[in-house]
Amino acid sequence: MILFIALGLGLLAIGYVAFPLFRSQAPLEAEALGEGTPYGLTSRKDSVLYALQDLEFEREVGSLSEADYRTLDQRYRARAISILKEMDENIGDESLEADIERRVKSLRRSSAKEPMEETIERQVAALRQHPQEKGKPCPRCGQSTGVGDRFCRHCGQNLAFLCPHCGQEQDMTSRFCTQCGESLEVEP
Repeated sequence: MILFIALGLGLLAIGYVAFPLFRSQAPLEAEALGEGTPYGLTSRKDSVLYALQDLEFEREVGSLSEADYRTLDQRYRARAISILKEMDENIGDESLEADIERRVKSLRRSSAKEPMEETIERQVAALRQHPQEKGKPCPRCGQSTGVGDRFCRHCGQNLAFLCPHCGQEQDMTSRFCTQCGESLEVEP
């Protein structure tokens, strides 16, 4: 009798330990990553764009052969294009506005520093004033970009950089810093 009880408890313990190994992890991972939400899509897009930048850097320093670079570049660009298409399909003006409002409220509640709050407020105000306005053309491919875009949606070019004098984020085509007024042009 004791042997059957011990065997039964042993089987229960093995089943309890093995259960997580046999269940599907995809829904949990999708939920944790925010898949299907504007934040999840933006996060995936940013990850792919950073991977493209890293890939370019690896090629420039010689860590990657040209054939490997082309293969990986095509794969990441295809992934970026599919994410951008999904964003265009899934994110309507209403859900984007709601997402912006939700993020602003959560940042207001957090103990963020004052300059960060001012930057966020300026960006939200700019989006509200010019929702359909197009940004400046991309310096690499010449395609128009959206207001507030940090990367070109056509070629992945980084559209923002930091002022070397004050550290404020600047538009790629700016000649002077909007915060300190210093020249952003590189001297020869």
